[in-house]
Amino acid sequence: MELFFFLFIFSAVFAIFTGIFSRRSLKKQMLLFQELVHSIPQSVLFLDNTRCIRFASAAFLEQNSATESEIIGRHLSEVLGAQKYRSLREQAEPLFSGAYNLAEITFVSSENETQHREESLSYEGATLFPLRGEQSGYLCVFDDGEGESVVAPEQSTITELTLQRYLSELEQSRAKIKAQSEDLAEARDQAIQATKAKSAFLAGMSHEIRTPMNGVIGMTELLSETELTQEQRDYTSTILGSAESLLTIINDLLDFSKIEAGKLELSDAVYSPHDTLQQVANLFRFQLQEKRICFQLKMHGELPKCLYGDDHRLRQIVTNLMSNAIKFTPENGEISLEYGILKNGADAPLLQISVADTGIGIPKSAQKKIFEAFQQAEASTSRKFAGTGLGLSICVKLVEMMGGSIWLESEENVGSTFHFTVAARTPTDEQMAEYAKEQGGGDLHKEKEQRSLRVLLVEDNAVNQKLAKKVLEKLGHDAIAAENGEKALEALKDGEFDIVLMDCHMPVLDGYEATRRLRKIEEDTGSARMPVIALTANSMEGDRQKCLDAGMDDFLSKPFSKNDLQRLLLEYS
Repeated sequence: MELFFFLFIFSAVFAIFTGIFSRRSLKKQMLLFQELVHSIPQSVLFLDNTRCIRFASAAFLEQNSATESEIIGRHLSEVLGAQKYRSLREQAEPLFSGAYNLAEITFVSSENETQHREESLSYEGATLFPLRGEQSGYLCVFDDGEGESVVAPEQSTITELTLQRYLSELEQSRAKIKAQSEDLAEARDQAIQATKAKSAFLAGMSHEIRTPMNGVIGMTELLSETELTQEQRDYTSTILGSAESLLTIINDLLDFSKIEAGKLELSDAVYSPHDTLQQVANLFRFQLQEKRICFQLKMHGELPKCLYGDDHRLRQIVTNLMSNAIKFTPENGEISLEYGILKNGADAPLLQISVADTGIGIPKSAQKKIFEAFQQAEASTSRKFAGTGLGLSICVKLVEMMGGSIWLESEENVGSTFHFTVAARTPTDEQMAEYAKEQGGGDLHKEKEQRSLRVLLVEDNAVNQKLAKKVLEKLGHDAIAAENGEKALEALKDGEFDIVLMDCHMPVLDGYEATRRLRKIEEDTGSARMPVIALTANSMEGDRQKCLDAGMDDFLSKPFSKNDLQRLLLEYS
């Protein structure tokens, strides 16, 4: 039984190793396994899952006066005889079904069976062990009932030496696997830490860059609304354009990071494809006029008035393609923005949009790589036209997320056409009703525009504080400033306000904790809930949810426009 126990342990270890080692190492282990089994005095067979013989020990072959060619490949029933095989199959059924990990078999032979060749297989029983892994099957060790070795005494020494060598190699392999596992665990931990550090760095950089950008863009917009000479207006327009270009680069980097981390999510809603594309076209009106480019917006076929999807990301894709078309199209060129429904038989319909230009075109050798991150057609292109090379790679990911694909047709010195599709989902009746309700709120907004609000502005940055106060004043509201959360709570205690604009990162007491304390005060005193809007430079995935979890009502990312702020104030007034 000691040998049976050893073989049971060996079979389990061997099965584990077949799932871990490379094929080259597995072959070496298999040879060692065969060598070890050949050296033991018991008759052993290795069966596959169909009970065909794949290996026979030397003792089995010698005891049965057989060669490997006579045994290997035959079914066990042909070697044991029908009755013994039937007895084995019945007794080993729990093992074959996976219920047990060992089966001890007792053979009962009939008188007729002993008259045939199988009478040389005078085994009284057998023990079966399962082998799992790549080399799955069963190990069958026969019992001749004599309890004596049928091989020379010195073979036990060979067996012992082989076993010692195997155990030594087994221990070395175990140590190697342990070391590799520890290295992998360390590498995994380092990768997790690096990802966390990267996310923290991007969040910090986003906040630090967006805070002054908010001041630059906001103050420039305010300046452009004052009385200026034509020369001064040109200067402010240039500043504003440059600032917005820098903001686009920042947004591209953040979007690419979110996509890379799998954290970019779509915000689906009902939208009008006509209105969305017309708005994009309007954004480029002055650039098109400046370069005297002939522009056409065309619709092909019938198109539903409304679709359901993320129109913000759709606008982002079209804006990127339009921006590239204008950038690479010379003066007096032509650009068209065309759209329509693409029907694919039984498949769901797609919204197809194409942006065509008569620009410099793209060489065939570069047409595939321009969709990769940080790539442009040629190095000279980036020097002449600038850009990060991220826009198209972001478009590819967004299009895929929206259930479509993107491709291009281009010829050098003739022009390029970028096509892309997104799912054209039809809104439900409930979604359309909500959309109609939102669209019908214009009259209410007009009434609210006349109401002056008392606003508590919680902002630690002096420039952004000055900017926000100016914007609020221009919108007809009265703004009181507080430079941190602690002073905001004091102001709310002493004065009456209609709404709070809350920065998130501030000294002394940040916006998150200040809002939590405000909600606790409201709960304890039973006072009405004060609307709190996060006014922050944070724009990473999860920032909005973090604000809502702290008790804030909405989220406005810096830099913001006057219209964005006005919309929120109207909604919560």
